[in-house]
This record gives sequence, structure tokens and C-alpha cells, in this order.
Amino acid sequence: MTFAQKQERKQAVFNKALTKLKETRQLSTDLLKPLSIPFENFLRFAQLSDAKQEKLMTDLIEHLEYCAGLPIAYDVE
Repeated sequence: MTFAQKQERKQAVFNKALTKLKETRQLSTDLLKPLSIPFENFLRFAQLSDAKQEKLMTDLIEHLEYCAGLPIAYDVE
């Protein structure tokens, strides 16, 4: 598999995870690796109030949409 093919695959997995996050607005453990979110951050997120989670979710989606076209250096699967 060439570098370009690997990047396309990573981008597809990232985009699928981002789409799921945008649809559900629920951060789940299966989305952590494709979106490069550390488990520790997931645990902190879970402890926030509902209002803070909603604000952070909006900010997170906005940030991930900005990153969507950038090259991905980490494994997503």
C-alpha cells in the first residue's frame, strides 16, 4: 500500500468517525482512536456538566472539521 493510499484510508476512517460524532453528538470509546482523542480526555469530558459537555462538543466538532483535510500521521485503526 502506497503512502497516498494509506493517507486516503486514514482520511476515510477519520471522516467516518467525524460524521458519526456530528450525527450523535456523543463521544464514545470507538471514536477516540480515529479522532486522536486520548482516553484521559474522554474521562475528563465525561465528568463535565451537561452544559459544559455541549459547549465542548461544539468546539470539538468545529476543531475536527478544520483538521479534516490535513495529513494524518497517526494510526486510525
